[in-house]
Amino acid sequence: MERREHVHPFLRDTLLEIKQTGKHFYPHGTPGTKEAVHTHTLLYGTKGKGEVIIDGSSAKFARKSLLLLPPQTSLQVVPSSLQGLEMYALSFELYRLAAAEDHRRVYELDLSFPLRGLVEKTGSRTQYLLRQLANEVLSSKGSRSRYLLDPLYELLELLLEENPDEESPALPVLEAPERWLPLTVQYMQEHFDRDISVEKLGELAGMHPAYFSHLFKQKMGKTPHEFLTHLRMNKAKEMLLVSDRKIKEVARAVGYIDEFYFSRRFKTASGYAPTTYSKQPHVKTISLSFPYTEHLLTLGVIPCAAQTHEYLPAAVKSLMLPFHATDPWEISRQTFLKIAPDLIICKDNVSRMARENLSDIAPIVTVPWASLDVLEHLHRIAGIVNRQQAAQVWIDQYEKKAEQARRLVTQRIGANRSAAICVLRETGWRLYGMRNIGHVFYRSLQMSPPDRLSAEMQRRSDGTMPTWVAISIDELGQFEADYLFMVVPSREEAKRQWELLQRNEAWLCHPAVAQGRCRFLEWDQWKVYAPYSLERQLDMAVDLLTSPVSSVSL
Repeated sequence: MERREHVHPFLRDTLLEIKQTGKHFYPHGTPGTKEAVHTHTLLYGTKGKGEVIIDGSSAKFARKSLLLLPPQTSLQVVPSSLQGLEMYALSFELYRLAAAEDHRRVYELDLSFPLRGLVEKTGSRTQYLLRQLANEVLSSKGSRSRYLLDPLYELLELLLEENPDEESPALPVLEAPERWLPLTVQYMQEHFDRDISVEKLGELAGMHPAYFSHLFKQKMGKTPHEFLTHLRMNKAKEMLLVSDRKIKEVARAVGYIDEFYFSRRFKTASGYAPTTYSKQPHVKTISLSFPYTEHLLTLGVIPCAAQTHEYLPAAVKSLMLPFHATDPWEISRQTFLKIAPDLIICKDNVSRMARENLSDIAPIVTVPWASLDVLEHLHRIAGIVNRQQAAQVWIDQYEKKAEQARRLVTQRIGANRSAAICVLRETGWRLYGMRNIGHVFYRSLQMSPPDRLSAEMQRRSDGTMPTWVAISIDELGQFEADYLFMVVPSREEAKRQWELLQRNEAWLCHPAVAQGRCRFLEWDQWKVYAPYSLERQLDMAVDLLTSPVSSVSL
């Protein structure tokens, strides 16, 4: 017999395997021993009547009654009629397609089913199929004939169609996770302080709650309930790490009215009481931003995984994250689930994407990038990982190093020298201020910026002005300086720019060019704004200013 093409969303891409069939008879006066149901089980009344108790809930059961029981259910049958209670039983396993490739299919056992317990609505076709299945089973004395699969598939589909969830009626199923998953995850992230039911989430997704739960776990690696609990606990951890809120306030902020119950749940989830959590070491820390990876290493914290760059002072497991926050991640959520971090640190430009994908896995602490300079970054991260003393030690050591570097440079080129720093990007030239590459020249070596740039910088705190301002190469003459540093992507680009600039009047008239004080620098060596890189860049800057270097050299 050819199987009917089932169309109900829950039954798509599934396989059924009949495990056992037969007749069960319970004589009158049977005390009703509890039985454990280990597989999906269908029970159909054929004679008598009585009561069935499913996980402690009672229901009447008689001829033509139908029960559907999922695995891990307890059942107790109590006959009430003199002739006892007879029922036909069929147990089956349900497997769902988990991976599909050209030459293989992988199916995983699915323990869920949208219907559970006594089925209220059974039409004439459903009753016919039930009788057909019962007669086939009773006549074959327990055979698991493959011919039973076709009516079983049709029966299950009819039952699902005849008994839709009343609170979430037949809505179009959005099975593509890029459509329903962000919607439900966002809802939990925005309303985690409220009661959220799987029925509500299923309604948002446009599918039956049980089917939604299955798809959600398949995609996210945990049930919606587990996701929500982990989300709440991680939000609580974030608050405890970055604020002085009382435990009662934190509990209410994440949806727990009883602070003592919250404290018990928090200790179960983290291993620590909320009152001591912020003082604990974070053994498995992840950095999603390579400057902050450097900060952690500077503080003596080795991340269990991080975004890295080639000049890091220590080996760290590298995460394949994009350089720009707007680029898509090439790394899967499963990678983070396997690492199981206890803290995630990132810049604010990747915070949104991190929270969309990882907020249930670990607390995510965002350290603002543009509004803080490198020293404030270090202090902020040190406060999160309890390394404040290590931060101050590094700052003191760096200031001593910078002071020695200033003396050496002054002896070689004189005092009160000015510098202009231009970075060539695909979108044009950028003139840098006190941040990033400008920190070493303007703050550490105390060289002066061009007058026009200096006027803007004086209106801002050190390191908090816009990182750069856009200029055209023809405007270069408006930013006169003793030294001109041209930062380019590569040596090849430096040579190409050198040849092009020989025909540009603004370039040729610049004082630094006229006096042979122009240097081309490679961007990759100067792009990182973090402690270890500042030390390395300071050494390079001293070499540049104290050694005779050809203009086109890098």
